[in-house]
Amino acid sequence: MPNGPLQKIIGSSDFKAALSDQHEMTPKIKIISTSSIIKLSFIVLMGIGGSYINVSPRNAPKDIYLEIFKRNMLLLATSLIGPILIVLTIHDGSKVDADTLISVFFSSFTWGYLLVCGMEIALTTIYRLVVLKYMEPDAFALCPDVPSIYLPW
Repeated sequence: MPNGPLQKIIGSSDFKAALSDQHEMTPKIKIISTSSIIKLSFIVLMGIGGSYINVSPRNAPKDIYLEIFKRNMLLLATSLIGPILIVLTIHDGSKVDADTLISVFFSSFTWGYLLVCGMEIALTTIYRLVVLKYMEPDAFALCPDVPSIYLPW
């Protein structure tokens, strides 16, 4: 193979860098991962399912039931406007990519929600026991037969 000027150009580091992703002029297109798409889909499905389940009254006629379901979906959509605007305002793509942001949101949506609900139930039980102790101390006479944790409920 001859060592001509074309071989020198092809063998140069500038030419190799131009062909690779390290070249500054070539922007990288980042698409969110499949895991993030699954997490977002799960959140959307939970919102739709929650909106459908939370229709009251449960025995409403089908057209009224669907109308209330649509209202619940509209309330859910409008409640997302504020957080989305805040995230878009403060999000810096150079420090956190979209997959990490979605993963943090998913973790807070699932585990955070479950932990907060559990803490609310525990604290409500404690508060009710304290109020019951001071307002109706005779209720604790049932304690050998009824566990005290069941008294406030």
